[in-house]
Amino acid sequence: MRQHIILILVFFFTSLNILDANAEECTIKGYVIDSISQKPIPFALIFNDNHSTELLTDSVGVFYLPQCSSQIKLRASSIGYKTRDIVFNPVNNDSIVIPLVPDGVILKELIVNKQKHKYSKDNNPAVDFAIRIREKMPLTDPFKINEFYNYDKYEKITLGLNNFTNNPQNSWMFEKFNFLKNYIDTSDVSGKPILNVSVKEKASQIIYQRDPKKLKEYVLGIKRTGVDDITEQESFQILLEEVFREIDLCQNDISILQNRFVSPLSKIAPDFYKFYLTDTIEIDGEECIQLSFSPRNSNSLGFVGHIYVPSNDTTLFIKKVAMGISPSINLNFIEQLFINQEFIKDDNGCRLKIKDDMVVELSLLPGTQGLYVRRNTFLSNHHFNKPLNLSLLDNGSDVIISDNAYSQDLTFWNSIRTIPISQNEENLDTMLEQLRNIPFYYWSEKIIRLLAGGYIHTSKKSIFDIGPINSFISYNDFEEKCSECNYLTNYLA
Repeated sequence: MRQHIILILVFFFTSLNILDANAEECTIKGYVIDSISQKPIPFALIFNDNHSTELLTDSVGVFYLPQCSSQIKLRASSIGYKTRDIVFNPVNNDSIVIPLVPDGVILKELIVNKQKHKYSKDNNPAVDFAIRIREKMPLTDPFKINEFYNYDKYEKITLGLNNFTNNPQNSWMFEKFNFLKNYIDTSDVSGKPILNVSVKEKASQIIYQRDPKKLKEYVLGIKRTGVDDITEQESFQILLEEVFREIDLCQNDISILQNRFVSPLSKIAPDFYKFYLTDTIEIDGEECIQLSFSPRNSNSLGFVGHIYVPSNDTTLFIKKVAMGISPSINLNFIEQLFINQEFIKDDNGCRLKIKDDMVVELSLLPGTQGLYVRRNTFLSNHHFNKPLNLSLLDNGSDVIISDNAYSQDLTFWNSIRTIPISQNEENLDTMLEQLRNIPFYYWSEKIIRLLAGGYIHTSKKSIFDIGPINSFISYNDFEEKCSECNYLTNYLA
């Protein structure tokens, strides 16, 4: 049943086809292209100096900037191209085109001489660098160095309608749902306008013991807002966690949306990926070497992205990872996938993950409203002391939910949140109240609730419910024949 819940919700919102709202006025659309062929460059890295943030272009070389300051400083880079810095002054939301010059292409007046270089992993310093990173990862792994490892984890999963812009073809629907424009957010990753329909938060403590190996998650609070209250709460939470798993680059395989990708730091990575030492970039005041990678076969289940390692760190500590998927991969409903991870190094030399951000853009059917899902995880308060609640390690379940996890008040969430909730995320319940005043939405939600839950509630505080609906009324040939036999027997008697 859990596997169908999210599909029911997705189909519900795509079938509404409410594509109508005004996009944020202050959004700049950008293009990164090859300076020679004029073709778009997918998954190029864009660094916004104004806000010290990074994003990747999509599969057609497009990116969005959600702000329009008087002067925007950008740095664009991609595998096989020279890095380019550009200063842009937006006027009337004009778009920006950034041409990148390929490495090995020499421009002389009007003469273009293209030098072809065949990639080889042998005697390749980038491949050697990637191998050394993998070999030294155990030296900074907190799970291998310490007997105990504990930290706090805050996770927020947002489900929304992607690129929620005005569409004149749906004017009749726009008249009914015009108020939705008041709830538009902007994606921090793609810069596209997003209409949030569900936000789930979870706060927990992670407790680890090395010998004997035990890893437990003690959930302190779970909070949900939005449309998924029409489904069974625990099942929906488990489904989202199964689909959007936390990613560990140390593993040979990475499971995402039930697809297995080869990790760029796996044992077979040198045979699967092409590696390049492309640039040095300053991150948090520290100069880092940029190791870029892409699959040898563009149709393989691999990533395109960058790994950043401080240039003066002998342990080759990974400071940041930014990657996406190749545009040539066929992943059914998935259009885009972005992953960002950030780490810090403590006084003991441990590599501590502090952020794990994953964004997926999906489209079920051509011409229907796309979906946006973001799992934003923050880890904090890392320590290696013996946990006070050591008894939790003996619990038979890997995930232990506290008795008051679903009833935590606003004071708890304000104190536990690592990042603030946006105003539009907080106003989801208000938005749904307005939607439920419209008969079309009200009865559609009733039907979806019935399909997802399987029971008809007799009241808000139901003493009994009617169901399950799928087997409430049944019929088969055997029952009909028995009824005919009973009727005949009674008639002859």
